[in-house]
Amino acid sequence: MGEDVLAFRWFEAGRWAPDQHLQRALLLRPRAVEAGRGLAGAAGSGVAQIINQSETVHKQTPPMEDGVTTGYVVPRTTLTVFVRYGWLFPWLALVSVPLLVMWRLVRCGFLLSNTTGDAVR
Repeated sequence: MGEDVLAFRWFEAGRWAPDQHLQRALLLRPRAVEAGRGLAGAAGSGVAQIINQSETVHKQTPPMEDGVTTGYVVPRTTLTVFVRYGWLFPWLALVSVPLLVMWRLVRCGFLLSNTTGDAVR
């Protein structure tokens, strides 16, 4: 179920400043952790990098420089909680947030009062 290694490529604007390329490269580290997989990525003008599942960058090219990044990514077949059950989060939020709001309104007495402010009996 799922991939053993995540490989990606992206194309960034060459007119970006080096700091912008480095900032975008930081976006992939949490993906490696949540998926529990190593990442191997190539970039046209940005930062090519190899990241393991614990968010450690093993190899990286500097932004806006030509180069080749080589290294090893260990394949994994285990699934993290996020990969296995992450699809449930939006549905749980969709159901639980309105229920929590209603519970809070009832608890405050907001839904039980009439226009004069007296509790409805």
